[in-house]
Amino acid sequence: MFNRIFSSKLGRNVLKNASFFMVLAVIAGSLFTSCSKPSSSPKSSWTWIDRSVSVNAQGNPISGNRSWQSIASSSDGEKLAAVVKGGGIYTSADSGATWIDRSAAARSRNWRSIASSSDGKKLAAVVENGGVYTSDDFGATWAHRTLAGNRNWRSIASSSDGSKLAAVVENGGVCTGVFQ
Repeated sequence: MFNRIFSSKLGRNVLKNASFFMVLAVIAGSLFTSCSKPSSSPKSSWTWIDRSVSVNAQGNPISGNRSWQSIASSSDGEKLAAVVKGGGIYTSADSGATWIDRSAAARSRNWRSIASSSDGKKLAAVVENGGVYTSDDFGATWAHRTLAGNRNWRSIASSSDGSKLAAVVENGGVCTGVFQ
């Protein structure tokens, strides 16, 4: 299971898995991954791979400089999901080597944060001054959870099985819910 850590040096969201230290980061508008064993030397010596200049499933390049806001991962680091403010949602089933643009299902919105179950199948995302959206098929389809309301959502987290969600609202507190 990944734990979220924050570092102003690395950017918005950094996730790490304690068993093999795969780190995911959104830095200056690009997506990066790095992998190392727990006994590895200091993290500053890790090799970072810019995954935002990857290709999509059709082999077309995905441009890197977007307003990437958040990235989430399955527990094994294979399945990734990322959101773009004023853009769409992207998923990867190969640790970020290729990406699928889920914008047709998720539409362009001011996405702020995304969370994943440990298997990567269940995803939840929040929209700034918008709603909470969930997917139970790795992002292929999305449902607007209207009971959560339209708020100034900032971040969302998920339990390992994806059944429980917690999200924060700017100047509005913490909200929790059950994903069925």
